[in-house]
Amino acid sequence: MDMTDNDDRLIAQFMTEHKPQVADMGFTRRVMRHLPQRTDRLNRYWTLFCFAVGALAVAMMGSLPRLGSLLTGVMGDLVGAVAVNDCVRPSTLLTVVVAITAISIITISRTPVHHRR
Repeated sequence: MDMTDNDDRLIAQFMTEHKPQVADMGFTRRVMRHLPQRTDRLNRYWTLFCFAVGALAVAMMGSLPRLGSLLTGVMGDLVGAVAVNDCVRPSTLLTVVVAITAISIITISRTPVHHRR
């Protein structure tokens, strides 16, 4: 055993034995309860705003077909990765399900109404 390891162990033991106990009496909980929740609200609004701007930009530029083919490629890559690695993690499966759902929605929205059954 190294001298430094021994010193570190002795210091840790001393600090553990001589740790002062401070009575909280609910102070921390009261402070946390009174902190403003404004930042959470602002984050949600900012995320919603950015999503809306992005969706509007995609719609205005006519990029929906490109987005569909991009998502098709991503879905194929994900399915291939799961098949090759033989690993089925919940996050991977969730990603595949979301990609399939998005591609289905895009395909349905691009199909003319008289071709739907």
